[in-house]
Amino acid sequence: MKRALVLSVLASALAFSQTGGFDILISGARVFDGSGSAWFYADIGIRGDTIAAVGPLGDATATVRIDGRGMVAAPGFIEIHSHGRRGIFQTPTAENYLREGVTTIIEGPDGSSPLPIDSFRDQIANTPISPAHR
Repeated sequence: MKRALVLSVLASALAFSQTGGFDILISGARVFDGSGSAWFYADIGIRGDTIAAVGPLGDATATVRIDGRGMVAAPGFIEIHSHGRRGIFQTPTAENYLREGVTTIIEGPDGSSPLPIDSFRDQIANTPISPAHR
């Protein structure tokens, strides 16, 4: 087990050293990874819109560095009972959800979806909405 962990860490370090720095580096955040495991402190390296590395990245280069000490980093939250379609076409960035960490909205689970549904789905598909809409 220890051997596998060491190899995994070495492989990650090698991959990181070959790919260069990050666009964003969040350092020292308290990370809740969504697995149900205990939280841990880590640095988070982001390239483009992808989390490229999580771990001790203190010497890494980055275009933007964010001090994450005293802050929590977590995966996006899913809003399972939303009435998010109200106003979504007027404000498709849905900043009210994103600022709370919601990245996926499940709309109309209580039967309140608009009818006919096809025209609503087409409108959603043709609107650049920030959170995922299900």
